[in-house]
Amino acid sequence: WSPDGESLAVIRNNGYVTGLADEVVIVDLASRKTRTLSTGEGIGQSYGLSWNGDGRSLVLALTTSAAAALGSRMVLLDARDQSVRELLRFPDMTGGAELLADGRLLLESAQFRQSLRVFELRDGAPVGGRWLTRGTSIDRQPIFGPDPAWVVFSSSRVGNMDIWGVSSVGAVRRFTDHPGEDYDPAVLGPEKRLLFSSNRSGNFEIWSAEPDGRDPRQISRDGVDAENPTGTPDGRWVVYASGNPEKAGVWKIRPDGTEATRLSRDGGSQPEVSPDGAFAAYHTVASGARIVVIRLQDGKEAMPPWDIPLSGLAAASPISDSFVVGRLRWTPDGGAIAYLGFGTDGRPGLMVQDFVPGRDTGASRRRLLLLDDDQVPESFGFSADGKHLAVSVQERRSNLMTVGGVRGVRRRPARPR
Repeated sequence: WSPDGESLAVIRNNGYVTGLADEVVIVDLASRKTRTLSTGEGIGQSYGLSWNGDGRSLVLALTTSAAAALGSRMVLLDARDQSVRELLRFPDMTGGAELLADGRLLLESAQFRQSLRVFELRDGAPVGGRWLTRGTSIDRQPIFGPDPAWVVFSSSRVGNMDIWGVSSVGAVRRFTDHPGEDYDPAVLGPEKRLLFSSNRSGNFEIWSAEPDGRDPRQISRDGVDAENPTGTPDGRWVVYASGNPEKAGVWKIRPDGTEATRLSRDGGSQPEVSPDGAFAAYHTVASGARIVVIRLQDGKEAMPPWDIPLSGLAAASPISDSFVVGRLRWTPDGGAIAYLGFGTDGRPGLMVQDFVPGRDTGASRRRLLLLDDDQVPESFGFSADGKHLAVSVQERRSNLMTVGGVRGVRRRPARPR
């Protein structure tokens, strides 16, 4: 609510759906008219609003990284000219700010870390659980790499997201070192080239490189936001998600950047190609959150239409206000799809459902992995032989703090009695 009680400001999160910057929408309560203000932050996300005491500007938090929770900055957004001025910068995430009557800001400081844990799969069930990485960085999106003895993953350990690898004995190796953000690795075809998404060209596009990270080449020319690469086993196609609002959905493209073909028009994201290369599964929020399976040849849904409803996706988890949708994965034999979801008890974990084209397999839906109460799986990957499962485990610690004397922040006027 604005200090005069005549307007309401809300955040419209666009980033991970359309590739556009988040927006602040101001609603005039008397006329019901709205004004939209851009935060100008690409696909980074915005958090919690608070009106400044002058009634003409707003305080909000913006992420400093589009690829991971690498920190945030508090800014002052002028509602008149949409100018943005930085107030404070934090190494942690902040859940926004509430302006106290005396002009101080009340902040939530949330420290995230994601570490990699590997499980042995016995008869399809994970057992044990050994930490591959364990620190303060964001280590996520693990896959078993070109060398099966190595897990390749995205990591913020040097300040921005890059592609790294960790061996079964704990050796760590860096595969990309560009100042841009590189993340979401995959392996393409018999040559085992490394696929990843990078904003080194100015916006996120799909790139490939040699198995050791050398010879990076740009594949897509989306122009706004191309992410989540995955490849066919024969190496002939790369499949990815476009966040460009003019062509949002799942696409396939040749490794040399030719024959870009749109497969879906429902804003699909996080696609994954089946081990036989015949199908692609992806997330969509069209007509309700669900996982859809389409034929890679023509983009038609597996017949009859085959999907997994994700109605529990909006349930609160112990880690964050909403459950983050990470990459789904096919089991190595192609007989099931594993994904992040909630069990019947409302607890988040890894779920799995059998895949049989033309058959409703909802009765086979079951939990694959449940972690401790203070941990949530964010992304994961299977080894090609089906004997191991690598999981990125998210943990969060939060504190409250007050900050006073911030230049530009005005105390709210006393309300009339």
